[in-house]
Amino acid sequence: RVLVAASRAINRALGLDVPWRGEEAEEPPEHVVAQLLAWCRKKGWRVSLRPLAEMQTLAWLVVGYYVLRFVLAFIRA
Repeated sequence: RVLVAASRAINRALGLDVPWRGEEAEEPPEHVVAQLLAWCRKKGWRVSLRPLAEMQTLAWLVVGYYVLRFVLAFIRA
């Protein structure tokens, strides 16, 4: 439930919770991030943290993090 609330908050903060309206196309975005967010809204993309709620997924993320740290430490040495 926490990740669902976090997903909704992120979507609201990025403006992805509002559907795309055609009249918005008249005003060009000011910078690349605004252009990317407009493209995501057109496509109907949303941020979803729900897949991270599974314990197995979280375990793989932790394992991946430590493997990445090991590889980077090995490369630097």
